[in-house]
Amino acid sequence: AVLLFTAGYAIQDDSVKDLFGMDQPLFTPTVRYRNNGFVAAFVGNLHLINVEEPSGYSAERAEQIASTVTAGVLGRETSTTAASDGETGAEDTDTRETAETVSEESSQRPNIIVIMDEAFSDLAYVGEFGTNEDNMPFFHSVMEEYPSGRLMVSVKGGNTANTEYEFLSGDTMAFLPSGSVVYQQYIKDEVPTLASYLKSLGYSATAIHPYLASGWDRDTVYPLMGFDEFLDIDSFENARYIRNYISDESAFDKIIQVFEEKEEGESAFIFEVTMQNHSGYSKDYPGFETLISLTDYPESSKNTQIRAVEKYLTLIKETDMAFEKLISYFETVDEPTVIVMFGDHQPSDYITNVIARLTGYDQESSLEEYQKSFEVPYVIWNNMGLEKDEEMELTSVNYLGAYLLDVLELPLTEYQEFLLQLKEELPVICAGTYIDKNGTYHSYSEEDPVYGELLNDYNILQYNHLTDWKHRVEEIFARPASGSE
Repeated sequence: AVLLFTAGYAIQDDSVKDLFGMDQPLFTPTVRYRNNGFVAAFVGNLHLINVEEPSGYSAERAEQIASTVTAGVLGRETSTTAASDGETGAEDTDTRETAETVSEESSQRPNIIVIMDEAFSDLAYVGEFGTNEDNMPFFHSVMEEYPSGRLMVSVKGGNTANTEYEFLSGDTMAFLPSGSVVYQQYIKDEVPTLASYLKSLGYSATAIHPYLASGWDRDTVYPLMGFDEFLDIDSFENARYIRNYISDESAFDKIIQVFEEKEEGESAFIFEVTMQNHSGYSKDYPGFETLISLTDYPESSKNTQIRAVEKYLTLIKETDMAFEKLISYFETVDEPTVIVMFGDHQPSDYITNVIARLTGYDQESSLEEYQKSFEVPYVIWNNMGLEKDEEMELTSVNYLGAYLLDVLELPLTEYQEFLLQLKEELPVICAGTYIDKNGTYHSYSEEDPVYGELLNDYNILQYNHLTDWKHRVEEIFARPASGSE
């Protein structure tokens, strides 16, 4: 009995699983059970069940934290405090005035289109390297003009759904067990998200994913997160394929179709997760021609791994051209519209390692260098006059939804107000690190006398939001904060 208990405890540790060569990805649980055996797989999953309760947690404490938000306790003046002072507030910039003017003229809240593009990244983030041409010239040009920057995520090479959840919820994987997947483990009932909140403001909410609806249990969790409609691979007819996946061009065309079919005057929230750039990249596919080449390597020396990098860079070029086509369409649209695009994660190590060897990038040299492998680009294109915001040059995906609503001058929940105030102190919070306003990278393994309490407050709110759903304080997450409407 002692031996069995010890083995069961040990096998929950990732290093022990690695030692025995156990299959660990959660995307296909049946494969994990087949490869590891039922008992080992079941016991190995036990550590993912329990989400540790934060210090001092109670639903009442969550209410207390939320009640301090509108007072601007963390230093950010909210719409409520600005109104009480009879002033426009620090957020009333020329950009925001332009956005407000467009909204008033159209008498319609802006359409919000969000694209989380599979494995979309800029490998130059880990070091400069030579190619025969820029593989994402349009995206780079858009980033120079509109709100954009580097977005830090919690995953690399996979676990797309976790980045997706961080964006839609405002929660962070930093407070959840390493290796867990929110969609598959923690969402068992309705949970307030950006989708459900925008619906409460009069938006339609459509999710699009040009692959199997069952992936990451999206067909189960999307309705619980507030989406009215979910269009999966079965909704795509005569789509163009690149390798074995529906192309981003066809995926973006579906966005246009949904937009054109909405009711006149209706504000749309469209959220799409693409598939074109999914791994693997080593195999040759009929009709898929490599357009981008690494010029630092002689052609005669290019092995399968280097060729895989060139195929990956070519896929990103295909995305870039598709994005340019999408923007060209919406440049002709009169309705106020924003299009947010970002990657879910960088590709797997066998791609980034080639670039690391070229550039001398050593991710083990420091926490800051290590986290470069978790940075992806993002941009907020719009026809409303929103311009580049230098303060958003580096942020994390959990803040992006609240920031978007804020610059669009839409009412915010208390949770979103809390996130924006938190962002002033800690511009980045993700699973691997948090970065303070002075640019210092921090490890969660160390006690933090300055930001520890603030992080715990965030953890308390998130725990009430996601884990203690039976005692969730709904008004914190699902309704506009007092004075925000």
